[in-house]
Amino acid sequence: MENKLIKFSKLDYYEGFIALIFVILFTFGGVLHFLPSTRSFAITLTESFLLVTNLLVTISILWNAFVNKKITSNIFWIIVCYIITLGLEVAGVMTGKIFGEYTYGSVFDWKIFDVPLIIGWNWVIVIASATILAKQIYIQFLVKLIIYTKNKDRIVKLLKSPVAQYVQNVEIAFLASIIAVLVDYVLEPIAIKFDYWRWPSDIVPLQNYLSWMAIAFIFSLISMWFKTELKSKLAVFFLFLQVIFFIFLSII
Repeated sequence: MENKLIKFSKLDYYEGFIALIFVILFTFGGVLHFLPSTRSFAITLTESFLLVTNLLVTISILWNAFVNKKITSNIFWIIVCYIITLGLEVAGVMTGKIFGEYTYGSVFDWKIFDVPLIIGWNWVIVIASATILAKQIYIQFLVKLIIYTKNKDRIVKLLKSPVAQYVQNVEIAFLASIIAVLVDYVLEPIAIKFDYWRWPSDIVPLQNYLSWMAIAFIFSLISMWFKTELKSKLAVFFLFLQVIFFIFLSII
């Protein structure tokens, strides 16, 4: 049998290298948060940390888009998603009607109408990562469905029909919205604990989760309507690292 070497692209090397950097950064951040003497300093680095990590993940998403000749639609989706989610945050803080009554703390410096500029970007990354992960899970489900179906040709033909494609997009977007909300659910106690933002009596209303679920669903679905083909192994890895980091912070 002929031995075939696995070929790695520049994108693979980039994502692998940045993934290693992320592990180091999250580990270092975890240590700083764990030690009482350095915890305050670690909190002051939050905005800079998000700026750097979001930038690196965005580069990965756009690089993948460039390779797949979807760069224009991806850039457009990122910009639209950022502007609207940031606008919803501003409206939410000013009115209390969208997510409930809440205010941002002193952790973030760069703000517009009392809303950190980094927040919109962070939600772009969360929604994009959740959509990528949801697609992977859904594709694996379809593969299993085809494998265990007797009439494979018929099921494949059915899945390729326009109606089926639309239904699949809706189901992927719904799964992505659940993933995004689960990330927010894990994050909320940390945000309150370290004064990222504040809720009355430190109680997160159900309205917050339902609103973010709807927003994540809409923008995930829009990404597929725009045919962005969101792809990035790094984005999914970053999402898992964030969840692990939040869980760690919740127990220190």
